[in-house]
Amino acid sequence: LNSGRYRSDFKELQKLGHGSFSTVYRCIHRLDGTAYAVKHVKKNLNTTNAEIALALQEVQAYSALGPHPFLLAYHTSWIENSRLYIQLELSDCCLTGLIKQGKTFDEDELKWMLWSVLQALNHMHANKLAHMDVKPDNIHVVGNRYKIGDLGTSTKHVCEEEEEEEEAENATKGGGLSAPCLYREGDARYMAPELLKDDLDHLDKSDIWALGAAAYELARKCPLPMKGDNYRDIREDKLAGIPSFSAEFFELVSSMMRSDPAERPGAAELSLIHISEPTRPLYISYAV
Repeated sequence: LNSGRYRSDFKELQKLGHGSFSTVYRCIHRLDGTAYAVKHVKKNLNTTNAEIALALQEVQAYSALGPHPFLLAYHTSWIENSRLYIQLELSDCCLTGLIKQGKTFDEDELKWMLWSVLQALNHMHANKLAHMDVKPDNIHVVGNRYKIGDLGTSTKHVCEEEEEEEEAENATKGGGLSAPCLYREGDARYMAPELLKDDLDHLDKSDIWALGAAAYELARKCPLPMKGDNYRDIREDKLAGIPSFSAEFFELVSSMMRSDPAERPGAAELSLIHISEPTRPLYISYAV
């Protein structure tokens, strides 16, 4: 195992995080001396076609989207010993890491975060992809920018009319119906109300709800509920106020978290909000 590409090309420095499907390490490339994040996908690729497709979703999403200034940069990927490795841009930190260090966010910072992530989501949605796991863990700081990463749950998104046209075209060509949606649930705290009802017709708007929920959580400095009355209330248009934030900001977040996905603005509309890019790095270590 130690003679493979990962061990020969990279010096492993630190585990950055892990989840159900992957572990991410901070590594130095032995040739160019640059630090990268290398993701090890846990799923063994000697398995079923469906599981292989799920494992490859992130690579295929990055390939379809290409470079974007507000997407964590993808460099390359390879399979080694039946495992998938993905080489990505190394961020300074994610929002969850900042919160753990005691960082709080003012209105201008959260507007910049929203605008930044909306640029990436607009790009994804225009390319018929939904992220499906927008949350502070997956929003990264790189210099002056917030970037979204972790596309492992990204899912093909098309409106109902386009899906019908695609299926009809495939059937005419003798290819049968299009492949079913490969949908893997994200974090329940940021899950839009329609997803709880197994309504997958508005996946782009589900991303908007999740981003609004993340901003709401950061503004209120209070973790989102996992269950109970408060969990239900925020999915029924019953949001508590946000002290020290403007009515304009509260209305923005409220519009993103409307219970009816048809009433939520899309990423294209929301991304037109004019926000000035900060001149200083966003990441500062708040550890004592």
